[in-house]
Amino acid sequence: AMPTTAGTGTEATKNAVISCYDPPFKKSIRDERIVPCIALIDPELTVSVPATVTAASGMDAITQLLESYLSRKAQPIPQALALQGLSIAVPAIAEAVRNPESREAREAMAHAALLSGMALANSGLGMAHGVAAALGVHARVPHGAACALMLPAALRVNREVRQAELVRLSHMLFGKGPSGAPEEAVDVLIGEIDSLCEQVGVPRRLSDVGVSREQIPAIVESSRGSSMSGNPRELSDGELTRILEDLL
Repeated sequence: AMPTTAGTGTEATKNAVISCYDPPFKKSIRDERIVPCIALIDPELTVSVPATVTAASGMDAITQLLESYLSRKAQPIPQALALQGLSIAVPAIAEAVRNPESREAREAMAHAALLSGMALANSGLGMAHGVAAALGVHARVPHGAACALMLPAALRVNREVRQAELVRLSHMLFGKGPSGAPEEAVDVLIGEIDSLCEQVGVPRRLSDVGVSREQIPAIVESSRGSSMSGNPRELSDGELTRILEDLL
């Protein structure tokens, strides 16, 4: 396998995805026979990728790294991979979008995407990916853009049950905590991730990608795939509905 975008980390997983729009349907297929015998990661292959795709695929990798680190199925070794991936992706993604010829930024994002695939394959994901799958089939939102749109909300909804992990991330990525108040460190982390999404130009509101209030019940119903099972908090349909309505 030789990926030409830096995002999904598919080259390191046993996942494939089937989707269609009519009827709205998106499911993952998992089998050991899908795992490539060899994965060759060449950042040069991503240099010609447009900025919008670089941003969306890069935020997909960052979302995968964050969600696998926070997942209720998280394990120490995948968490270590996630931390390593975040430490190189968060500083690099904006540069990769602004300066597509930057080999250093492209290499960092390709490396992080690989680590994100390895992490998610062993720890699962969470709310952002669960909803992103539904947004893809009901509103045709590109997967990475949907993940980025949902990521700050996913961090907020899980902050109470993953405070220690979020404080550690805030300290590692943005130099906040653990000496200050934990709540402040988490606020900084979420604010910086929100700012990063804005810097790279991904959509910030559901209305920006054409989602209407009338579509929300169907999106909620379709969000209950396997990704949601890794979310640290169990969310009722009512909670998920309110989260989506707040993002309109």
